Amino acid sequence: MKTSEMWVVIVDSVQARFFSADSPLGGLTEQGNLVHGEGRLRKQDLVSDDGGRAFDSQGNGRHGMEPKTDARTQEQLSFALEINQHLQEQDQAVAFRRLYLVAPPVMMGQLRDRLDKRLQSLLLGSLNKNLAHLSPAEIRARLPEKLWMLNE
Repeated sequence: MKTSEMWVVIVDSVQARFFSADSPLGGLTEQGNLVHGEGRLRKQDLVSDDGGRAFDSQGNGRHGMEPKTDARTQEQLSFALEINQHLQEQDQAVAFRRLYLVAPPVMMGQLRDRLDKRLQSLLLGSLNKNLAHLSPAEIRARLPEKLWMLNE
């Protein structure tokens, strides 16, 4: 695989699209994608049954138990880990030298929290938007004019 100067990663809860950019002012070339079908499911379809019941610490009462993380958030965390793994593999294959992330705010937080230190060191910028449904030309129009400085 040819090494690209930068990869732009476009993420939402269902898919991650990977684009290469070989010049700071140039266009984007799609390199592939990951699809996370569970991101399309409704919250009630992600859990198999109720959280169970527990006795109160004092008295004879009982109450329902809620999971610490809801099912939708858990799926976002899982997808963020999958994206991190894919980026690690591509980094080891020397597919890119720099990264730029684009994702809705909640997914951006999940993704940034799961990027390993090496990938964090390659991250030049990010944009908190959902652009996953746009064409490469439309995505490029919403990114900074210069994706990186020429003299770096």
